[in-house]
Amino acid sequence: MLCAQQVVDGYGATMDYRRAPLCAETDDGGACVRREAGTVLDRREGEHCTTSGAGGGTNAGTTGGAGTTTCTPYYDLRVAWSGRTEWLGVASETYREARAGDRAELRLWRDEVVGLDVRGHTRTYPPASQTGVRLWLAAACLLLGIGAWAAVSGRPSGLLSFSGYGWLFIAFGAGWLGSMALFGGHPVVWAFAALWTGFAVFWTVSARRMA
Repeated sequence: MLCAQQVVDGYGATMDYRRAPLCAETDDGGACVRREAGTVLDRREGEHCTTSGAGGGTNAGTTGGAGTTTCTPYYDLRVAWSGRTEWLGVASETYREARAGDRAELRLWRDEVVGLDVRGHTRTYPPASQTGVRLWLAAACLLLGIGAWAAVSGRPSGLLSFSGYGWLFIAFGAGWLGSMALFGGHPVVWAFAALWTGFAVFWTVSARRMA
């Protein structure tokens, strides 16, 4: 019930944001998207790397044993406005063109940054209510999976086995797909999330049979 209520609340809050107009000069920003002028202070880039398989862990740019390392680049700008500063993710094109001192236009929803424009490049960010829905959907899937596993096998301790960890990947994929079903998503992201979830199910079932 808790997960369901959190999903309902998060969906309602996200729809409030999507229906909200831009604030007029006299609005206080409570029920509208506020525009703020900011300044780019700095920029940074790097990679988020994860290693899967034998010899796993998290290592930047390495492959250990039979493990495979996958790295995803990230690009951030440090932006200041109204006494606040925050690192915000941007596309590689924005990162290459942006310089310290550039003017930035931000859009805020209830003090959350939901949009950034620098040198004509625009980036939007989902509100916390939307990202929270994905986490609650994943939690609900994980709890249902654990309950079903325990009911069928009668051995809850089996969840700590090699095959049991697959439920974590299934839950992540289910939460991702559920969030996109509620809020929409790019076809490429849909395809990747479906591939992730399908592989997680296949891996879990296969690992269970080999156990």
